Amino acid sequence: VVRLINNAGGFLAWTHPVRSFPKKDDLVWHENFLKKLYELGVEGVEANHQYTYGQYAAIKNIPQKNELYRSLSKKYNMFLAGGTDAHEYNIFAHHQPVEDELLEAFFK
Repeated sequence: VVRLINNAGGFLAWTHPVRSFPKKDDLVWHENFLKKLYELGVEGVEANHQYTYGQYAAIKNIPQKNELYRSLSKKYNMFLAGGTDAHEYNIFAHHQPVEDELLEAFFK
């Protein structure tokens, strides 16, 4: 899919990385995941998360993760995506957790 989007002239970014894996607090893990996406052809990352609602209280290290994504975007020459959209009141939004087995397969 990434190749198809890139070949068509599109740009692909990982949005909401802080929210994607809320239980993964290890910043090295996040760096390795972003590096893998970059190697697969993802060209951008969102790095301005302003989650303040109670449902995000359990997500740790949001400022540190934001800074990590900003610095990695420079390191890998990726573009930065926004971060001003809101999904808090979207009744159609649903975020499914990614099982550890799928993540392990992704890194193989």
